[in-house]
Amino acid sequence: MLLDLSYNNLTGNVPEFLAQLPNLKILNLRGNNLKGSVPEALIQKSRDGSLVLSLGENQDLLLSVPYKKKKKKELNVVLVATSIIILIILVIFCALAIHKRRRRETAKESNIKSKNRQYSYPEVVEITNSFQTIVGEGGFGKVYLGILKDETKVAIKLLSPSSKQGYKEFQAEVRYMSEYKALIYEYMANGNLQQHLSVRWFCKK
Repeated sequence: MLLDLSYNNLTGNVPEFLAQLPNLKILNLRGNNLKGSVPEALIQKSRDGSLVLSLGENQDLLLSVPYKKKKKKELNVVLVATSIIILIILVIFCALAIHKRRRRETAKESNIKSKNRQYSYPEVVEITNSFQTIVGEGGFGKVYLGILKDETKVAIKLLSPSSKQGYKEFQAEVRYMSEYKALIYEYMANGNLQQHLSVRWFCKK
């Protein structure tokens, strides 16, 4: 059913009974002098598509105010929810970044401590698997391949008293070292080991 009451200079409020008409499909109230609020039931029918509602050119009719308020409220809810989600993501990202940095710093400190510590002779035996792999031989003695607990490969150079080369230098070392002498430094697979030597670790029994 079509009800066209447009441009009839109608005044007053929009009657609520219009929403009770079951067969009403089109309601045209455009171009009148209606005032007040439009019944919620009519607005709801217009929203769900069961009624075509035309209310334009009614200056005192409060159609858009409640609707805009609802829309604004819905928009605010969406904005608040989005802001919370973004904040949670940022917090998680920062927490992961801090955790990763702390792990990296802890690993670095552990590595530094490992590189600057002294090893006992039994530890050297364990590291080299009883001096199983020889990777070279220098002026003071043989160089063995070793593996630390953190899987770092190192080259261990035992200082042999029987070596004739650099004996005076060796005697100077003996004054500060015990019976078993060894240098432990990071193992380099290629090149001259002495060329790569940057930090030395002394082993004491």
